[in-house]
Amino acid sequence: MVLCYLRTFTVLLISTLFLIITDAQGQSLENVQVQVDGDDINVSFDLVYKTSLQEKYDIEIYSSRDNYTEPLKIKEGELKDVPALNRRHTFILDGMENFAEFKGEIDFQIIATMVYSPVIIDRPFESQSYKRGRMVEVKWHGGIENETFAVELFKNGVKMETLEENNQYGSYNWAMSSKQKKGKYQFAIQSEKNMQNKVLTPEFKVKSKVPFIVKALPVLAAGAAAYFILNSGGESGGSGGGTESLPNPPALP
Repeated sequence: MVLCYLRTFTVLLISTLFLIITDAQGQSLENVQVQVDGDDINVSFDLVYKTSLQEKYDIEIYSSRDNYTEPLKIKEGELKDVPALNRRHTFILDGMENFAEFKGEIDFQIIATMVYSPVIIDRPFESQSYKRGRMVEVKWHGGIENETFAVELFKNGVKMETLEENNQYGSYNWAMSSKQKKGKYQFAIQSEKNMQNKVLTPEFKVKSKVPFIVKALPVLAAGAAAYFILNSGGESGGSGGGTESLPNPPALP
């Protein structure tokens, strides 16, 4: 299908062939349409998010007139931080400004570059408990290409330490000390490129390897046994004749 744009006897032929670029992170553009409205060219498409509706993209539109070298000038439409929440997007180009004195067939190239993707926690799950000395895995997804993250440890809402920096793998294993203090802990995943891209994991508990009551029982049992032996020994000593009274000394003359 060929759309004709007429202006002072200059014919601009716009083909319906679009080169759709999908970035390395997997989002795509669908249902691309172009319409000529007087001097304007309306370009519309659906922006399909990868993992979250909160993702944002930068949009660039090129044409084959200059072999896709310079982005076209946009008359109306936001090009920066475009939210994926609004699926359908329309951009208005000034035909005379972008294609003055040009005749022929035009192909368009649309590039959507992800500039923000929120971190989403996969592990640990809600209300998990771990014994001291165990390995605790934190796992997440999100972020943009080449974005790195810091992994921080919190206890009762207070930051304790930074466990790792420059993490771009989406996971981290915390080797907990066998003397780790009991309490409620959380990991924080913080983008090192965008300080607003930060999330806390659900709280998890660190508890003793052996419950206190189990450790205390042998001590209590040993104490009871010692008391019984001592008490029994005193009674047996008394039964060996020690209960008889000594005779009174003879009266003095």
